[in-house]
Amino acid sequence: MKTKLTIRLNQEVIEKPSITPLVESLSGVINVPEDFDYKKEYANYLEEKYK
Repeated sequence: MKTKLTIRLNQEVIEKPSITPLVESLSGVINVPEDFDYKKEYANYLEEKYK
């Protein structure tokens, strides 16, 4: 069975995505080092959680 999906996007949305006030207020809340390995930290978190 073949199906077709058509998506229509507004050119303005493609060029400049809208940022909600909540996202804007949260940006810059924490500072993370450039070499922060979030995958490793998340794996450690899951390991501890499911011990």
